[in-house]
Amino acid sequence: MTLKEIREHIENMKFFNNGDQIILALSGGPDSACLFYILNQIKSELDLSISCVHVNHGLRGKASDTDEDFVRSMCKKNNCNLRVVSADINALAKEWKLSTEEAGRKVRYQAFYQEAEKVFKAIGVAPKILIAHNMDDQAETILFRIIRGTGVTGLKAMQKSEITPKGFEILRPLLGVTKRDILEALQSEKLPYCEDKTNELPIYARNKIRLDIIPAIESINPAFKEAIVRLGEIASEQEDFLDREAKECLRRLKYEHKINLNQSISILPANELGGYHVAIQKRVLSHIIKSMGLFENISSKHMEALVELLKSQNPSMEIDLPFGFKACRMYEEIVILSEEFLVENNSFTMKISTVDKLPKNIATKEKIEVDNADENFQSTYYKFENDKMCFNVFISKTVFEQKYGNSKRPILRYRNPGDYMILKGGVKKKVKNIFVDDKIPRILRNRVPLLAVGSEIIWMGDLTGCSNGRMSGDFQVGSSEVENNCESGLKGWFHIEILR
Repeated sequence: MTLKEIREHIENMKFFNNGDQIILALSGGPDSACLFYILNQIKSELDLSISCVHVNHGLRGKASDTDEDFVRSMCKKNNCNLRVVSADINALAKEWKLSTEEAGRKVRYQAFYQEAEKVFKAIGVAPKILIAHNMDDQAETILFRIIRGTGVTGLKAMQKSEITPKGFEILRPLLGVTKRDILEALQSEKLPYCEDKTNELPIYARNKIRLDIIPAIESINPAFKEAIVRLGEIASEQEDFLDREAKECLRRLKYEHKINLNQSISILPANELGGYHVAIQKRVLSHIIKSMGLFENISSKHMEALVELLKSQNPSMEIDLPFGFKACRMYEEIVILSEEFLVENNSFTMKISTVDKLPKNIATKEKIEVDNADENFQSTYYKFENDKMCFNVFISKTVFEQKYGNSKRPILRYRNPGDYMILKGGVKKKVKNIFVDDKIPRILRNRVPLLAVGSEIIWMGDLTGCSNGRMSGDFQVGSSEVENNCESGLKGWFHIEILR
């Protein structure tokens, strides 16, 4: 293959638009050098602005410095901006407890992202990050993941185009081109590049795959690289389909208020999710634990245990997850909790005031002063922090004082021994028994906010945020238009807003 043919291959992918800002990962090796030469051929036609990033890993002594000098010369001749990052990869690998290969990759991508952010801040346009991975790299990556053990997600390997979490696009224009084609193109044009002699030594896992394993497999199937890359493309299609189905499942559960997700606690219906195929179950669970910052440390054993939790008939079954997280089967729900959420702290209390009227600005998160209210009963926005929920509570002053007098105040707290609630019809019931009847898991009972007057509970919060909670029979839910007067027909009003 010639350089012209590789250029045509890249142009047919239609990755570039007029005026694009390009950041090229430039090691100086044949792959990145090939991409560098092609970009400089087409930059005038498309008005491309090219910035290069070179990482000196410091692993090969003078040879590493020679590569850096070569890259500097390339960029100077072609009037391209260059940023050089030097790092002691061996030291960082020990510090981060990673292999040398993984530490090097982390440093490279950090450098690419930092340059992208710099360009974006300077001109307000997101640049495209180009990486010169080729078909051989793709085959090695997929085979490496198979050897380590992977699912369909791992078979996807590298994508020709992907978006980083910060919104930058990563492009791999050479992913469909073999190493042999790249070398032939450079040699036919007599274009210089760097040669890393360590690539020919079996000192890294990838080198062993490249030098020993792939040649052995190619003796059986000469088209092995093309076959395994095709496997990756098929896996990518199936992965995208399953991921779309899983996201639709999550969307439906959220829409129907059957699921509550955040970084401290996630609650999902076991029966609802259990009705889906196990592949969708795992995808949904993966999305949830990823949103809780846990995904990178979740193994296949953890995923299997979570699926078993969905099937379990044990209403109190639980499993341990990394970083102190737990997943529990709590009756008909699966609850995933962070270590922070599980730490016991029952010392929280807060006073709540009563008011004659519901203020018009009840949804505000600022301090609220109610007009024409007795100065001893000014209403303030009270914040109860539990799982990042806030409760804005207003109680009818008239009804409250009729029952408790004017010397008592309601307190927002967690449960205490002996707590009870007066239900409709005047039935007195222990809070402990209400928790049992409402199937509130034991692990959550010390986290339920209670509005109390002494040991009597007049309101019990709902940690899922799906309802206004449970109220004493003496109060009913009010709205911002309701006032406590004889015409309302209510025994008393109680307004609560759940703010997130």
